Amino acid sequence: MSSSPQQPLAITARRWLELAHDVDDLLVRERNGEKLLAGVAQSIVARVADKCIVDLLEGARLRRVEMTASDPMWQLSVEEAKRRYAPRKGNPIWRVVKTGEPALVETVSRSHLERIAVDPLHLSILLERGPRSYLTVPLKSNGSPFGAITFLVSTSNRRYGRKDVPFALDIAEKIAETVRPAAATATRASGFRYRARSTADQRSAVGPRSNKR
Repeated sequence: MSSSPQQPLAITARRWLELAHDVDDLLVRERNGEKLLAGVAQSIVARVADKCIVDLLEGARLRRVEMTASDPMWQLSVEEAKRRYAPRKGNPIWRVVKTGEPALVETVSRSHLERIAVDPLHLSILLERGPRSYLTVPLKSNGSPFGAITFLVSTSNRRYGRKDVPFALDIAEKIAETVRPAAATATRASGFRYRARSTADQRSAVGPRSNKR
């Protein structure tokens, strides 16, 4: 008798509260927007995601400023993906920045990946290492969106649901006012640097942690 497929796991409120605590600590220690984003992305991956992406509005385009993953294999192709596949208008992230409303895809289908892929190579990357579930929330300043944070599940057996949206919006709201002025300055000057971090890096950044759920 064959075993039934493992059911996807919800992300517990405890994990989100641990993330919120991490972010509160970072806000006390760090007022530099670039370093704050780096720390927040590390904590997101350590607590509630397999990958985290941050995009900021720069003029008429979105600039990908932070990409962090727990999977080192994904990092091998991410530099090329960042260069060739920055978010384009019509991409779900663009819609979040335009409307100011979050986007939740509980289970990512092949047809969804086909719609957002730019070319066959991009599709192959998405199919091999792309998200199984994702949640994108806007970064806002005075009510106006200026970027977005995307939480992605790709390797673990977890899924985002509607109950996760308020938690993610809370994280975005916590950091927005610190990120906005510093991010604008950094992108005008020289831009943010991409960071590919190992799981060990993330653990050292947030301290001891329990297994993700």
